[in-house]
Amino acid sequence: MERDNFQNYFQTWYFFLSSEDSMADTNALQKLLFQKIKEQLRPHQSLVDEVSDILNITPDGVYRRIRGETPLRLNEAATLCNQFQISLDELHQQSNGEAIVFHPSGLSEANLDFESYLKNLLGLLTYIQGRGVTRSLYAAKDIPVFHLFQFPELALFKMFFWQKTIFNSPKLAGVQFEPRIQSDKEERCIQLCNQIAEKYALIPTTEIWNEETSVSFLKQIAYYYEAGLFKSREDAMFLTDLVEKYFNHLQKEAELGYKFLASNPPQNRVQNYTLYYNDLILIDNIINLTYENGSQTFLIYHSIEYLSTTHQGFCEQVSDWLVTLTKTSDLISAVSQRQRNRFFIKVYDRIEKLKAQLR
Repeated sequence: MERDNFQNYFQTWYFFLSSEDSMADTNALQKLLFQKIKEQLRPHQSLVDEVSDILNITPDGVYRRIRGETPLRLNEAATLCNQFQISLDELHQQSNGEAIVFHPSGLSEANLDFESYLKNLLGLLTYIQGRGVTRSLYAAKDIPVFHLFQFPELALFKMFFWQKTIFNSPKLAGVQFEPRIQSDKEERCIQLCNQIAEKYALIPTTEIWNEETSVSFLKQIAYYYEAGLFKSREDAMFLTDLVEKYFNHLQKEAELGYKFLASNPPQNRVQNYTLYYNDLILIDNIINLTYENGSQTFLIYHSIEYLSTTHQGFCEQVSDWLVTLTKTSDLISAVSQRQRNRFFIKVYDRIEKLKAQLR
């Protein structure tokens, strides 16, 4: 362990041991630490067994530490925090209500590596699946990229758009978009996108869309066409046709009430997809997950970057707000044929208008 990290653990732990209410403070911090560790474990993993293996102590010793009967030693706390990437200082701030700790996605203008980002995203979805997610609430200001990723050319456009427009990448200065894979790295990215879409299709999800959600992608195509950022008019038309194909697929998913890949024919599956439309409230890109042993919230910004937290109070507030939002929204999946048809008729009308603009 690096010296600076060890010093940080020492200072934090020493603070609790030397304070007036040291035992109470230490017990509270210790219990929160074990709670955070438990939240990271998969359903088949035992907290006691995992900690016992990591610290090389008996299960009985672990139980005593979990109950707060035996204080964690400094080296034990440091080992657990290193293993599960947990900060004692952040835990202290959470335990006394001083702060809500968020963790970034790691993607930035200085670190614009989409292949690594997609690998991390695939790992995150695998982790979410493994934790036994029981509910996912997704307020979508933009079309969730998990949907678009199953269409290679749409995925290529999104990655190009993020680099050129969101991050203003110098390497794309003067470069026009064409919907074709042009490198081995892009091929690897498309393969990752397809795996991500496949993972997302298995996660039970309630999505809440508004007016902006269905038009934002079409606006991006129109802007790129007017700005001369497509290689040809035919490329812009091809992409628009593909967006229409995507909405045909989404309509079928909403009708059936479950997600599936467009490349595979629909099969009878457990219903895992609920779609709402809200024309009253402007929403941001927020995802709230409920697990068998905790919860997690993601705040998405810049279309692709995100901050995540497992702070229980914050996650509960977000969950309550999203549930309330569904009550002021129209259900357009499964049984709501009339509302669903009205929504998609408006979408297809916008697509036809964009096609007329491109002709």
